[in-house]
Amino acid sequence: MKFVQQQKGFSIVEVLVAISILLIGTLVPLVIAGDTLQNARVVREKNTAFMLAQEGLEGMFLLRANKAMEHINGNGNSWDWYADSSISDCRQATGCGLDFEDENVTNVERCNNEENCRLYLNTGNNRARYTHNSNGTSTPYVRIVYLDDTTDGGVTSASVEVVVKWNAAGTGDPMEVRLKSYLNDIYNID
Repeated sequence: MKFVQQQKGFSIVEVLVAISILLIGTLVPLVIAGDTLQNARVVREKNTAFMLAQEGLEGMFLLRANKAMEHINGNGNSWDWYADSSISDCRQATGCGLDFEDENVTNVERCNNEENCRLYLNTGNNRARYTHNSNGTSTPYVRIVYLDDTTDGGVTSASVEVVVKWNAAGTGDPMEVRLKSYLNDIYNID
């Protein structure tokens, strides 16, 4: 009696199907991870832009408070922070940029074009990490502060709008964050 041995194996079609399933099983998580990393980058950029815009608003609040303190301390005849020449560039149609050092606004920069208000990253030990000083590393962010008076019924106030623009990493899509607030004469010292 003769026994015939049957060879068992996989056909080429079965091997190709198995490889395809393995590739799909491997590539799908990689694509998902890539999308997640891109989304995380966009969220980080938006958070940074929001904080830069908030810092611009707080800078205008600080300028108003400092002018009030100067007037209270007798270093001026009247408190008119809005008319102060140091922020006149912010009242222009092109807006201005603000630089900070410690607890003070140290520089108000006219934004003749967006490049004048580009922010640079300063990796030194001082408080201001983002400045308009081009000695730092260029960032994608441009911050412009607009100041406009809004007199209503004899009460003078000012609207402050801060716009932070940038192009999204990876896609290059133009992005922006806008924050707006109003500053009133809360000190009522005149």
